[in-house]
Amino acid sequence: MSLTVQAILELAPDPSSAKSGRDLSRPTKWTLLGNDSRSVWGLCPGSGKEPYQARVDLSGPAFKCSCPSRKFPCKHGLGLLLAWVESPESFIQGEAPGWVSEWLTGRDQREERKATPKPETPPDPAQQEKRQEARGRKIDAGLADLSVRLEDLVGQGLGWAREQPASWWDAMAARLVDAQAPGLAREVRQLRDLTHCGPDWAERMAAQLGRIHLLTQAAARRAGLTESVRAGIEARLGVPLREADVAGQGTPCSGTWFVCGRLVGDEDGIRWRRTWLRRTDGGEFALLLSFAGGREALDPGPATGQSLQGTVHWYPGPLPRRALLTDSVPPPSASSFPKGHSLLAQALADTAAEAALDPLQERFPWLLDEVFLDPDRKAFRVRDREGKILPLDTDPVTAWRLVAGAQGGPCALFGEWNGRRLKPLTVVLPHETVTA
Repeated sequence: MSLTVQAILELAPDPSSAKSGRDLSRPTKWTLLGNDSRSVWGLCPGSGKEPYQARVDLSGPAFKCSCPSRKFPCKHGLGLLLAWVESPESFIQGEAPGWVSEWLTGRDQREERKATPKPETPPDPAQQEKRQEARGRKIDAGLADLSVRLEDLVGQGLGWAREQPASWWDAMAARLVDAQAPGLAREVRQLRDLTHCGPDWAERMAAQLGRIHLLTQAAARRAGLTESVRAGIEARLGVPLREADVAGQGTPCSGTWFVCGRLVGDEDGIRWRRTWLRRTDGGEFALLLSFAGGREALDPGPATGQSLQGTVHWYPGPLPRRALLTDSVPPPSASSFPKGHSLLAQALADTAAEAALDPLQERFPWLLDEVFLDPDRKAFRVRDREGKILPLDTDPVTAWRLVAGAQGGPCALFGEWNGRRLKPLTVVLPHETVTA
C-alpha cells in the first residue's frame, strides 16, 4: 500500500472515525511513539487509568488497539498511522515492546496456517448440479414474489410507496435474501432509500423500478440466454463466483494499468471500495471491488495515481468490466494520468454503445481531458470546450475545493457517470492531483 494521508483515511469505517483519527495524528496526543522496520506503536491517554496501546503492522497495514471501540480500525490506529506518515521524526526507532511483538507473532502464525494447503476433495458433479438446481428454484420463487409486490406497488402509485415504512421495504429485501438473490435485495433497498432523496425522488424511483423489472424479467428467462448474458444476470442477482473460478476462465489481459480513481462507502454494515484501472495504452477499464464486514478491515489496495503491471481476469458478463488483478508488480517506470475524451458528446456516445451491450450497468467510467468546472448557484457542472455541460454529483465543500484549485482553467477529470450525473473521483489540476 502507498501510505498517503488520503489512502489511510479511506480505511476509516465511517467519517466520524476519520475525523477523530485526524485529530489524533498530532504527536502531542501520544505519550509514546515507536517504530521498527515492520511496525509502529503508541500509547494514547484515554478515559481509563492506563493509556490505550495502539499498534500497526505496516506490511498490511493491520491494526490492533486496547481501546473498547467496536469500530475497526479505531481512531487510535488511524491516528497512529497518520502520525507516522506525517511526523516520522516523532517516533523512536527500537525494539518492539512485548505487547507489540506478541501480536505480530500471532499474526505470523495465523498467516502460516492459512498458507498451509489443505487436502481438497474434488467436488461431486452430481451434488453440484443438485445445489444449483435448488438455488435456481429458490431464486425463481423469490422473483415471482417480487413481481407480484412490484405490480401492487405500481398499481397503488409512487406516492403510496413513499408512505411505506422502512420495515416494509426491508421485509421485501429479506425475502430475496432468503431466496438466495442478495444482489436483487440490494436493488430493493435502494428503492427504500430513494423515497426521501430529494425533489426528483419520483423520477429516480421510476427509473430504479424499471431497472428492477428488466432484471427480474431477464432472470426469469435466463435459461434461454447466451452464456455471457446469463452470467452477468446471475452476478447481479448475487450468485457467488469464486476468485479461483474467475482466474481459470476467459481470456486474461496483461499489461500496465493506471489507478484512475477509488471510492469507498458503507452499505448495511458492509464496507466496500471500488478501484478503477485503465490500461496505459488507452485500452480497457477494469473495476476492482473489495468488501469487508464487521471488524474486518478493507484490504488497502492500490492508491490513485499508482501504476501496476499485472494480469486482469474478467468476471463473466456481456460487458467485461469487473475484474480480478493478479501477479501485480510496480512497472519499470511510472505512468502519467491517461488521456480521455475532450468532448462530452464523445463520452456519451461511448456510454450509449456500452449500455446497448449491457443495459443493467449502473455506472460507467469517464475520463475527460481539458474540461472546466463551473459553479452554478448551488449546482456544479462540468463543461467542455464546445460549451456543453453536464451536472456533477458531489457535495458543495468538495466541489468548491475543486473549482478553486482549477482556477477557471482546464483540467483532467475521472469519474463515474450514472446516466444523470457525473461523480468526480479524481481531478488533475495544474499543480496537483485531487481525490474528491
